[in-house]
Amino acid sequence: MSLHRSSLMGAALALTTALTASAALAQTPASPPAPRAETQASQPDMAMVIEGQLQSVNAATKTLVVKTATGKDETVRYDDATKVTGGQSGVAGLANSKGTDVTVKYSGHGEERVATEITIRQKKS
Repeated sequence: MSLHRSSLMGAALALTTALTASAALAQTPASPPAPRAETQASQPDMAMVIEGQLQSVNAATKTLVVKTATGKDETVRYDDATKVTGGQSGVAGLANSKGTDVTVKYSGHGEERVATEITIRQKKS
């Protein structure tokens, strides 16, 4: 009887193990895990571009307005890290470039748009 009892115990143990494993595999999470905050924060905003004519520069608020080909005025902030090419005196020379065509690369959205690079093209004669 001891052999029969050992066989039954072994079969019961094998059945319990199989059922536990299959139950664990059948469970699926209710929703996928959220991405880690540091992953989201480490991804830089894609650079966007505005092309048009420089309408105004406000040194007090460090903003500039560019009129696009569609006639829309686009306002973008700039800072000391903004790279300015094609003009004189870097960011300080923007005020002397009103009316010229510019290309503004920026990051951010809405009121948080900050120019990363401003290219000033030759003034039209």
